[in-house]
Amino acid sequence: MSTFPPWLDVEKHPLRAAFVLGLLHALLFGLAFPPFGIWPCAFIAAAPVMVIVIRTNCSWRSALGVALGSAPMWAVHHAWTWEVSAAGLPGLVVYLAVWSGLFVVVARVALRAVPSDAPKWIALALVWMGMEHLRGSVVAHGYPWFLIGHPMIAFGPIAMWGSVIGAAGVGFIITLVNAAIGSIFWVRGPKRFGAIALAMVGLGSVMIIGAMELTGAIEGDRQLRVGIVQSNMPQSNKRFATFEERFEAFQVWRHKTRELVEATPRPDFIVWPETMFPGLALDEAALSIERDAQLSYEIESPEGMTRLPSTIFAGVLTQEQQDWDVPMLIGAIGWNDFRLIEVDGVITPQGERFNSVVLLQEGAGKYRYDKVALTPFGEVMPYISAWPWLEKQLLSLGAHGMSFELSAGTDLSPLRIETALGTVSAATPICFESTVTGVCRGMVYANGHRRADVIVNLTNDGWFGDFDGARRHHLWHARWRAIELGVPVVRAANTGISCVIDRQGHVRDAAPAREAAALSAEIVLPGGDGTIYGRAGNVIGPVCAVMTVALAGAGGVMGWRTRKQRAGERMEGGAHGADKAEQA
Repeated sequence: MSTFPPWLDVEKHPLRAAFVLGLLHALLFGLAFPPFGIWPCAFIAAAPVMVIVIRTNCSWRSALGVALGSAPMWAVHHAWTWEVSAAGLPGLVVYLAVWSGLFVVVARVALRAVPSDAPKWIALALVWMGMEHLRGSVVAHGYPWFLIGHPMIAFGPIAMWGSVIGAAGVGFIITLVNAAIGSIFWVRGPKRFGAIALAMVGLGSVMIIGAMELTGAIEGDRQLRVGIVQSNMPQSNKRFATFEERFEAFQVWRHKTRELVEATPRPDFIVWPETMFPGLALDEAALSIERDAQLSYEIESPEGMTRLPSTIFAGVLTQEQQDWDVPMLIGAIGWNDFRLIEVDGVITPQGERFNSVVLLQEGAGKYRYDKVALTPFGEVMPYISAWPWLEKQLLSLGAHGMSFELSAGTDLSPLRIETALGTVSAATPICFESTVTGVCRGMVYANGHRRADVIVNLTNDGWFGDFDGARRHHLWHARWRAIELGVPVVRAANTGISCVIDRQGHVRDAAPAREAAALSAEIVLPGGDGTIYGRAGNVIGPVCAVMTVALAGAGGVMGWRTRKQRAGERMEGGAHGADKAEQA
């Protein structure tokens, strides 16, 4: 007798039932993430899809149903991309919905390779995490958002395990609970709830040990004060701002910086968000070329139109930084081989261009970090960027006015800031680099040892428009990096949310979203050699991905052999029937 009502029987109506269960999965999954943030939903969000895998008789129809059912959730959470690329939103929704449906097919095939007496619910959890790793870190440079373990950042006793097994490992724990709940529809008899009981005992143990770690003391004895300038420039204004608008915004940011410098106590260093420096360059070599070319802009003043040199932003900022005697980390465009070319009477900058963090401090050694991991479809098109003509055509179709001209940096080493309390090594991931755990780990750790004292994340969250849910979700990533790597995080974000995060992932001070602000906060630098995760890296994600591919491959071969054997039996049966007919 079926466990489901007739209209929701996955065996008899795979497309319809999978669509309904896919909607339920999407509802629970979507509620677990901002702007809702109902984190307990993560414990049951994947269970409906796992029920489909267990009970379906037609993988492709069920996969289509799940994809269609999950699409509205993906659309709601990514609606902010409409202002960036109206054509890109449908493509992104379809892409993510396909991944939701693909789990059904891959898991169904993989389960064929699992022995009948083995706990298949564990295999389901493994395949879920393997698919998450492929989607989040491998295919098309990865899209590491909306991973099932992320909502646990709100629940310390589980989140603290991130320092040992990372966000991916926490996700595996949550997925095991989902799979155990789904296994109710697989196992029969007295063992029906055994998987859930085992998962709950394991989860309880995890929470107890995590709570013990949560109450432990924070290592470290150096306390620094950091100043953060939060700009509030909408992305549409930033992309198309006139010189006058940039000049006016620059005055606001200078004023906010002066507020921080004149406060008591003074900050040990100050941070501006990603690409907020409004001039062409902050590199001395590039500035020298600008001065020689005598570039200038016109601006209206009480005395009439006045011409200002193009280097005015760099000149004012560097002079004030020296007067204040406070190191500054500035989001700017960095250049290699900078030059000015005149085309049709218009002088344009040329050269290798980078999204950079520039350290303003006299005598600094390495003074610039260039973004290494460019944002897929925001700064680079995976695979497609190898053909510039095709990239240009697609941009003109889906994101008119945008161009992907940035080069990727190659050096992950931290910047060294000289303060009154000594040298501070700062890892400086830019924007979405905070979502890429491997990149952040490479910045903070080298050869298994911690080399950075703090993560300073400069970002421009103006892309999210009025959708604060995406801002909070982006902040979640920074909180996970703090736990995984055992260092505090300083976050300077255009349009917010700028804040400081301790090494346990707690937001200690924050500026309100979508307001210009000056934030002064204290951070505690860590002692010791770092976390287990920082030294070992993400092990669980790649292992799950490899095992998923192996199980799916083995299951595919077994399925092929079964079909071949059945075809042979049908042919043999037909031959026997023909012989009997001939004898008759």
